Amino acid sequence: MPSTTVTTPQEQLIIGSPERFFVDPYTVVEIGHGEHPIWINNPSFYETTAKYIGVESWLRCTKEIGDLLVKEALQHPAAKVGFQKINASLEVYDPTTELPSGLAHEVVLSNVFTDPQIADNSEHTQRLLQEVSRLLDPDTGIVVLRETLTPEIMNIDEFSLFADKAGLEVAGIEKNGGEFWLELERLYCASGYGGKRNSFYMFLQNSKQLL
Repeated sequence: MPSTTVTTPQEQLIIGSPERFFVDPYTVVEIGHGEHPIWINNPSFYETTAKYIGVESWLRCTKEIGDLLVKEALQHPAAKVGFQKINASLEVYDPTTELPSGLAHEVVLSNVFTDPQIADNSEHTQRLLQEVSRLLDPDTGIVVLRETLTPEIMNIDEFSLFADKAGLEVAGIEKNGGEFWLELERLYCASGYGGKRNSFYMFLQNSKQLL
């Protein structure tokens, strides 16, 4: 993970060294938080009960341009810590993080799998699911997917097949307006945008948990 000077608790949680979080009994990993990490919804929870690790620089890649290798970073905060933003298509996609396997009791992804750079490429979808599966605690972990910007992009049946290949199964779906929707939004909506009427949450677990 890139080294940088961190000044606020929020910055320390998002882009600081993750090693100090590994001793906590409950760990939440959010992938692709952008400028709205769920940590801001309930900072006291993450300061006292659980630990938050935000992963955003996984979107960086190396692109060969002539004789130069250019580090590419498409989203905050990778650019914030020195990576360049350039308008070039991704030629290398590797979402593997440096976090240890089985670390996360929750892996949260909000509007990531319907992002065009993932949704438009089945290999990207599969690779990211493999990394999510690797990070997840195999016995008690849960994956929380929130799709509110372009939920219509996701073919749930097709996505379930990708998840199955990664050792994950759909444990439940909560649609916008459902019984628990507002409670889920309180926990996982950090942007303030409630989403479209066809928005949904999807929950994944390790396939062995559902046997």
